[in-house]
Amino acid sequence: MEPCATSEWMVPLPTGIPIEVDLGCARGHFLEAMAHLYPNRFFLGVERLKLRYQKTLRRVNSLTNATVWWMDSRQAVETLLPRAGIHTIHISFPDPWPKRRHYRRRLVSSEFLQKCASALTSSGNLRLMTDHPGYFAAMQAAAKACNEFSEEKWENNAEFPLTEFQKRFIVSGAPIYCLVLRKT
Repeated sequence: MEPCATSEWMVPLPTGIPIEVDLGCARGHFLEAMAHLYPNRFFLGVERLKLRYQKTLRRVNSLTNATVWWMDSRQAVETLLPRAGIHTIHISFPDPWPKRRHYRRRLVSSEFLQKCASALTSSGNLRLMTDHPGYFAAMQAAAKACNEFSEEKWENNAEFPLTEFQKRFIVSGAPIYCLVLRKT
């Protein structure tokens, strides 16, 4: 069964409070931790893989300020996120598709960033992380080509919990490349 954008499981997004979206939320550890840290914000996880979606749903089911949608990140950004309604979008460790012939499958491109910009509020943020230096360079190039963002300093402090993949890469000693883009 494929993810569907028009199912009864989709909880509508609230109005009047900041909304943060975790695209590719995996099993929801980051999403759950953020919801606990910031009870006055609403957190939406988007996950394409059914088992990860189900694990995240169980994890955030009891929280009033978090939910998860089972769908592709592109589909969510292109068709379902409210225009100028999202405070922050988090994209952590998207599949790098490292082979040149697979680059077209990468999530982050200038076209995708343009769609993210449409969903963000006037001073919204897009937070990107990857362990792949080539993909990081491509993310930076896409941001420059998009012309909707200015690069901000990544504040690496306790205000953001670590993602599952981030913990793994820290333990293995792999470098992590981070980029914060603010909508201009």
